[in-house]
Amino acid sequence: MGYVAMDYEKELLKESASLEKSMELDDGSVITIGSERFKCPEALFYPSLIGSDSVSIQECVYNSLMK
Repeated sequence: MGYVAMDYEKELLKESASLEKSMELDDGSVITIGSERFKCPEALFYPSLIGSDSVSIQECVYNSLMK
């Protein structure tokens, strides 16, 4: 359902209808999500999007490899 956008800015420009996907939950209710599908994982790469001062996932990987 969710994905990491190859080009975040380009994904933001898409029409909301083309981004929306519906999913039926176990209880039978249906949810529809749109840009959240790629906005949520984007915070891994740019933590400041959610107000966090944490380092990004790429910085974590780099720092681990350099140890």
